[in-house]
Amino acid sequence: MSLTRPMVNRDSQFFWDGTAVGELRIQSCNACASLRFPPGPTCPDCGAQKTAEERRVRQREGRLVEHDGA
Repeated sequence: MSLTRPMVNRDSQFFWDGTAVGELRIQSCNACASLRFPPGPTCPDCGAQKTAEERRVRQREGRLVEHDGA
């Protein structure tokens, strides 16, 4: 089975830049403060557009909430 790399675009570039330096970077909505992944231009919780700011998650450990192995 071959794996394909996800597409890097202006919404996700900051995330991939973070992986290069060992950081997990997540978007946060400036309107409702919800965190979201994958990165995108619209908040899925409140519908606000173009209100994302970058958040850096510095912990080296975390908990996987959901995984889609498709």
